[in-house]
Amino acid sequence: MPTVSVIVPNYNHAAFLEKRLTTVLDQSFRDTEVIVLDDASTDRSRDIIAQFTEDERVRTDFRTANSGSATAQWNRGVKMASGKYVWIAESDDYADLDLLCTLVEILDQHSDVGLAYCESTVVDTADCHIRSAAHWSTKVDPHRWTRSFVNTGRDECARFFVVQNLIPNASAVVFRRQLYEEVGGADESYTMAGDYELWARMLLRSSLAFTPQPLNFFRDHEKNVRSNYNASSKFLVEDYDILDMIRQQVSVPVESLHMALDRRLNEWAYRHLIRQPRINWMLNWYIYRRARRSDPAIHRRLAKYWHGHLRRVKPHPNRFHP
Repeated sequence: MPTVSVIVPNYNHAAFLEKRLTTVLDQSFRDTEVIVLDDASTDRSRDIIAQFTEDERVRTDFRTANSGSATAQWNRGVKMASGKYVWIAESDDYADLDLLCTLVEILDQHSDVGLAYCESTVVDTADCHIRSAAHWSTKVDPHRWTRSFVNTGRDECARFFVVQNLIPNASAVVFRRQLYEEVGGADESYTMAGDYELWARMLLRSSLAFTPQPLNFFRDHEKNVRSNYNASSKFLVEDYDILDMIRQQVSVPVESLHMALDRRLNEWAYRHLIRQPRINWMLNWYIYRRARRSDPAIHRRLAKYWHGHLRRVKPHPNRFHP
């Protein structure tokens, strides 16, 4: 039985698959099985996957119809897995060759840790470095993610994960398969924030470990899931659902709650009211009503945000401003 099951869920990522699979199979930690899932790709993905099947560690599973769900692929892969630990290596990302060695060592040293993850570097389609993904976590705390730490999952959810998903890329995570199965796997009803919801449920039952070593390379490209308006609208609704789920399980400090509510309001207002002012008003009304269930004072937050935005916008010279 291998120590780590590496699951590579793929859909139409032929352009990135060779590098993905190479950096999986060439890991310095060798006690692995590699399960490559193809969700009915229409590009050259299967031809590229076939080039790696000579490695005895590689198993493949090809669907004839697209599942339409990333988390369904995760659940399918974990059911096929036999390893103690699982690494979901997304097909458009790649990794430093010491990623598994580093994260497996952390999990071996801390039996209470269910998830271990590393820092990520954002790259473009040509593998050029854009920025560190640390900019995502520094919005919550500018110093905490500059060093390694281990923390109880419930405290992590109450103070930090309630604000936002602090694991911006699943490829940076190695977790215990038993824990994944205990929480029932990923909830496939979440189409946009399924990873966030899964991490939260896992952390409510285990501890978390982080290393600031940038061992994961997260690809930013136009086919990313949240790159369009409808997707971001769905994500906002699911984001509020996860906020409420965490609040039902743990006592959230007031400061963290305000940060969580402000972050969600700011994302909605910026994406949908500022950047897309002519969008369907009924959809915005739907988002507003969902947000108000979690944040009864959202009208005051919205007014404050809008006032701050107008102060930053230079008035148009031909537009009347009372």
